[in-house]
Amino acid sequence: MKVETILLVLAAIMFIALTACGTVADPVSQTPTTPDTPEDILGDTDDTMLHEGAAMDNAFESIDGISLLDDYENGLLDDEAFLSSFGQVKVFYSTPFGDHKDGGVKLFAVPAPENTAYFPVFTSIERATEFFEKAGRIGFIIVGVTFTSFLEVISGLNEEGTPIEFGAIIDPGYYGITIEADSIDIALSVTQ
Repeated sequence: MKVETILLVLAAIMFIALTACGTVADPVSQTPTTPDTPEDILGDTDDTMLHEGAAMDNAFESIDGISLLDDYENGLLDDEAFLSSFGQVKVFYSTPFGDHKDGGVKLFAVPAPENTAYFPVFTSIERATEFFEKAGRIGFIIVGVTFTSFLEVISGLNEEGTPIEFGAIIDPGYYGITIEADSIDIALSVTQ
């Protein structure tokens, strides 16, 4: 399968996921708009963030994802307790494929065992932006959803038969907590 075909399929999947989650804020006016095509989402935008509404934003603010990550890494939470709590934390991600500063299109994921990759997700817009800028990514959007919704997106990508299956990595460079590709659906069921 050609890279262009894969990118078009992934763009269509991300378009469906993004439009199901909310609206994209115009980068200049910050006025919410609904994207019309996959190109509107993956086009030449800079650090645009998806907004899900004030009511959802307020609900996310009450859950401290960083404290949950700290507690999990320090052994104070087991896998189930962590995932069931972290499922409602607001996280940020971008599409897996994007433009690189060298002019090419690349997969922006962290390599994982057995021909899989970790799809990066972040606890803040700043951490997402830092990761993608260090990786040389340009013209990307950042999507804000619950961790449960993020896992649903990954599960959907994996079900579509993408050439590589995705797991997840939370805050690479800070925490790096991973969920293997073959465990995404199990993790998703725990977060719901």
